[in-house]
Amino acid sequence: MTVEEAVRQARSAKHCFVVWDSETGEPLEVIRFQQEPSPDESVPCLQRLQTGYPDRSVAGRFLTAKEVTPALFAEQEREADDVRERVAWYVRTAAEPLPRVVEMLERREYPRVVGEFHGAGHLVGTLTGLRRRELTPDLVERLRVLARGDSPAGRRGLPLRARWGRWVNREDDRWLEPAARRTLAIRLAGLDGDVATLAAMWRQEIPGCACIADADSLMRCFGELRVSDPALIADLIDVVERPGFFGPRYEAMIALGRIGPLAGQRAFEAIQASIYDSSDHIVAIRKRVCAHILAPEGTWRACTGCERGRVPAVVYDIPSTAACPACHGLAWLPPH
Repeated sequence: MTVEEAVRQARSAKHCFVVWDSETGEPLEVIRFQQEPSPDESVPCLQRLQTGYPDRSVAGRFLTAKEVTPALFAEQEREADDVRERVAWYVRTAAEPLPRVVEMLERREYPRVVGEFHGAGHLVGTLTGLRRRELTPDLVERLRVLARGDSPAGRRGLPLRARWGRWVNREDDRWLEPAARRTLAIRLAGLDGDVATLAAMWRQEIPGCACIADADSLMRCFGELRVSDPALIADLIDVVERPGFFGPRYEAMIALGRIGPLAGQRAFEAIQASIYDSSDHIVAIRKRVCAHILAPEGTWRACTGCERGRVPAVVYDIPSTAACPACHGLAWLPPH
């Protein structure tokens, strides 16, 4: 279907549902209505997005006839081009040598289609994720400079435009983007095994825990380091028991599962009582977590098929990680 045909069909009605190829912006279908569609009429349109084009990636929108213009499809084409450019950047940078990735952070090399927030976050994730064993002492020291918020050697401060953007968002004007800086600081402390600094961030005695994502990162570090501090273990148990978003409660459960026997009977009871049978997947993870907590210390073995419970994955064509299917993300396996 050409753009002209799509516009002509839409103009023959008052309302419509337009479907287009999300990878090219090409219009595929115009479903017309003489009046605003009712819920009973809308649901089949949305279902068609799921089942009507099994071999294509599609998107759709309810529009009035006047809103369907050549400019609409030109904008979809631009967005599709941006997505391709964005995915290509994520794929390319995930495979770059780590010295080059650090250099990109130091030079603030974030393309327009990615932006500072997502660009810095992806680069920090690349450096401190599955490839962190590739970090040399020199690279770690350069990252510590960025984690402190300092400008890298030879740089005098943020460019004026970037400083203005930070001011609009009520953020500081230190070199590395604030969320990426917190993540980097947390992961470097985890790499150092510095439980005291991680605990101080967790308790907000020092900057480092400003949002749920930061708390999740800290809990992952507590699990990886198998902390034995009773106060931290009690905090993790409290997160499991506290009503609210499931994401933090899940991360706290995984952390306690990694800690294992040191988490204690109270952790086992809290997980059994608070993590419900929401899916077979969650039930299997809860069972494995509880088994590790109840096992005698030293009887489980480290999982050799993953890096700290994570394995490579691809999500929406972008390199990512997923929980190891063998150990359920715990990094530990029961005895043979």
